[in-house]
Amino acid sequence: MRATTALRQAVVSTLQTSLTIGGLDLPASEWPRITLQIDGRPEPSCGQWSISVHPGPWTNRGRDHFDELHGVNVTINIRLAQAPTDQEGPLIDFADGMEELCAQIIYILHESAASVMAQANLALGANAESLNNGFIEPLLFRSVSPPQYRAGDWFGGSAEDYPAGLSRTITFADARRVIRTNP
Repeated sequence: MRATTALRQAVVSTLQTSLTIGGLDLPASEWPRITLQIDGRPEPSCGQWSISVHPGPWTNRGRDHFDELHGVNVTINIRLAQAPTDQEGPLIDFADGMEELCAQIIYILHESAASVMAQANLALGANAESLNNGFIEPLLFRSVSPPQYRAGDWFGGSAEDYPAGLSRTITFADARRVIRTNP
């Protein structure tokens, strides 16, 4: 398994077990699905809210070995079918809900940083005695994008449906992995 995949899967697992959606005032059946994606787009079959975990930056700072910094992006998506853009009240409520959800995700991944790193290392076959090829520093919160309107094709529909939703992306970066042998 590749390091970026192990890290993303650990983030999904942590969010699935720790995230509470009480602040969104949604019934449990409408809670966001948390999925691995190639980019921030939700699955076409997602509900009104969804969370996509996808690759972030991946860089190397070593000269004669791999000293990599890995990142993960978490994108929150909401469909606007229930909140037309000409009605500011519901839009502000959705934006506030996204803000609350961003804050929860940031807090959870900050508080669970060691656990996320340990889950990724376990998937990579690294252990506490020998961190060869494993992560040695956890993901760090870096930024949250402003809300962006999205066309219908973002949600698997028609590009003419604009705006069909909103999204915000949270960037986590700098999970350090040193590779001393062939990856």
